[in-house]
Amino acid sequence: MRKVFGIVFALATLMLLLFAGTSASVSAQPVEVDMGTLLEGDLNNDGRINISDFTEFKTGYPCFSGCVFEDGDFDRSGAINLTDLTIFKGNYPKFTINEV
Repeated sequence: MRKVFGIVFALATLMLLLFAGTSASVSAQPVEVDMGTLLEGDLNNDGRINISDFTEFKTGYPCFSGCVFEDGDFDRSGAINLTDLTIFKGNYPKFTINEV
C-alpha cells in the first residue's frame, strides 16, 4: 500500500506537469515507511480496544461498499460485516499495543 502511494504520487505529479504545458520525466523508487502497529479495533486511536471503539464500530456496521479501515473495515474488503466483527471480537479488550 505504501509503495503504491509513492507511484500514484509520481504519476499525479507527471500528469500535473503535462497538463500545465510543461514536459518532464519523473521516476520514483518505492519508499518503506514504518507506520507502527495498527490495532485492528482501535477506532479512536487511543492505543486501546475497548467499549468506546465498539460504540464507533456499531455506527458503521453494516456497510456494504466503500468502507475503510478507520470505519471498521479491518479486513480491508471494502465492506464492514461479520468478518470485521469477528476481528474486533478477537482483539477486544486490549489495553496496550504489546497485547495485540
